[in-house]
Amino acid sequence: MKPLAALRARSKGPLRVLLVQLPIPELVFRRVRGNELVAPGYLKAAAEKALGGRVAVEILEREAVDRLGDAALARAIAARAPDLVGFSLFLWNSARSIALASSVKQLLPEAAVVVGGPEVTRDNPWCVSAEGVDVGVVGEGEQTFEELLRWCTGEGPAELDKISGLAIPGAREVHYTPARPAIDLARLPSPYLSGAVAVEFDRTISVETLRGCPFKCSFCYYYKQFSKVNAFPREWLREHFRYAREHGVRELFFLDPTLNARPHFSEFLDEVVAANQGLGLDLHAELVADMVDEKIADKLERAGFKGVECGLQSANMTALKAVNRMCDLERFASGVTRMDRRGIVVKTDLIIGLPEDDADSMRRSIDWVRTRKLDADVQVFHLMVLPGTELREKADTFGYERLRRPPYYATRSRWMDEPAMRRSIEHAGEVFELDFDPPARPLAGAALASGTGYWSRATVERGFTREQAQEVATSAANAVTVTVRDLEAGRVFLEEVARANPFATLDVLVAGAPSIDDLRELKEAGATPDAYLNGYHRFQVPRGSLVSTRVSALASEERLDLEAVVPVIYEKTVGSWRDVGEHLERHEGQAVLFHRGPGFPGTSEELVSKLLARDGDDPDALYFSCAEDARLWDERARQARHEEAAPEAELAPASVL
Repeated sequence: MKPLAALRARSKGPLRVLLVQLPIPELVFRRVRGNELVAPGYLKAAAEKALGGRVAVEILEREAVDRLGDAALARAIAARAPDLVGFSLFLWNSARSIALASSVKQLLPEAAVVVGGPEVTRDNPWCVSAEGVDVGVVGEGEQTFEELLRWCTGEGPAELDKISGLAIPGAREVHYTPARPAIDLARLPSPYLSGAVAVEFDRTISVETLRGCPFKCSFCYYYKQFSKVNAFPREWLREHFRYAREHGVRELFFLDPTLNARPHFSEFLDEVVAANQGLGLDLHAELVADMVDEKIADKLERAGFKGVECGLQSANMTALKAVNRMCDLERFASGVTRMDRRGIVVKTDLIIGLPEDDADSMRRSIDWVRTRKLDADVQVFHLMVLPGTELREKADTFGYERLRRPPYYATRSRWMDEPAMRRSIEHAGEVFELDFDPPARPLAGAALASGTGYWSRATVERGFTREQAQEVATSAANAVTVTVRDLEAGRVFLEEVARANPFATLDVLVAGAPSIDDLRELKEAGATPDAYLNGYHRFQVPRGSLVSTRVSALASEERLDLEAVVPVIYEKTVGSWRDVGEHLERHEGQAVLFHRGPGFPGTSEELVSKLLARDGDDPDALYFSCAEDARLWDERARQARHEEAAPEAELAPASVL
């Protein structure tokens, strides 16, 4: 009997449901920001309100989803023995979630797996037809999920396909039931107010005030995901500001696709001003800059908006028309300038690869943004031919070649080939003086991060066996740093970590005197080609390069041959202040790692103070194997640059093998 049917036939206690939302991957292990559990929070709140004690809904905590590697995460899910597991699929996590569903099925064959989110559309069947998936939820999910759970408890229609909004895998194809009409948002409980989710470490909440979008941009799925523009009740806004006050929230992000694309926006801002009075939340949203006049800009400032995102996408009117987008360039520039003058940071978005945009028109768009001084913060995307969009329907008409799996980048159009797209991103970087999505530095030296039940750092020395590696690999974090001090043992270790965690990112530091071929072999041993970051960074690295496995060298002697191909960190054991000075002078402008030798005379306070006076302008170039040196250096150096604490440093003490 199939898992869903078996659930319906069972007679025991409440249905145990576990909801899982995986984060955007990181290259190195550190605190994950942005994985707000709002989507599973809506599902939990709605299901418990409708079904009461007939269901027990749990959301897998961020300590697990943000940090565990693939093998450990599958075990963590199975350990909770759910009857049904639900995965929220987004661009950055869908492939990993689907693979994880298959692993969970091997451990819990009787558990049902449900997927939903913007990846589940009628033209993207791979998410539902994949091994391990029993059913998908298409579009607005709360009511569909509630009815699905009700069906699993023996209620509702006799046949599953009588429920609207489902994608049901069959032997040959996926069957889609009729689309679900827009739900009544007045009946929908809040993830926060219901207690389904709590405020996380960054003291941030994310709030919708409406669903749907009046604009019909052909590259965007959002307006098609919802059948109409639908607003939450007016008291919803005030209640969430009240919640923010009671729970120490510092920032609020509006999730509306375009906050000011609504009737009576000025009056809406009056409500925000009143709700934030005396609270002082930093507010963030996406806006249409064309619609920001002086009056609106004043109200945005009074309301507490600190950052907004405005999608220009292109300054080529023909390209904008081709994607059903309208923009008055002068009004756009004026709107951005008005907000900028009031201290609101505006992130201007551009997209490389739109229909009718060639290399010359893209260059003109980039130069126009720079000339009009609209680049206080700028974001340049590569076009994604997203599931469910009108652009995907017309892809052949526009001559698009694209990646068939996330991030679905367009790699060619009738107007640009891949080399031209690469040149466009390079030009944007030169004009805006930015390195888009720069990689985090290698995590050499003492570990600042930790956790229970997983490891994020390991040192591999001679004698480490394959059997030991196989055992250790199943408890790896989702991003690990491995220091290799024996090449053969390191190769075996990396092979097993990658095999057990095919979506992990591996930061490999190789000590001794490795050759370039040695480094290449280790990179191949730890390769995780399915990891999302490889597709995401496709246009920032040479074609075919793997971003998810990075190899760096630890050296004690000059290695100019390696510096040409990999990062090199020069390490030295220091026993005196003279040793410290000589190491810095010898490797001026290079990354260095200090090991404290016996009898080193300085305290951590003294060492950090001296180094900060000398090298405080480039704190990322200095590493320390002593944990207290590393902690104090990170704290003081970032204070000097008025930065927040390093994400890794916000975790507990180190978890190291």
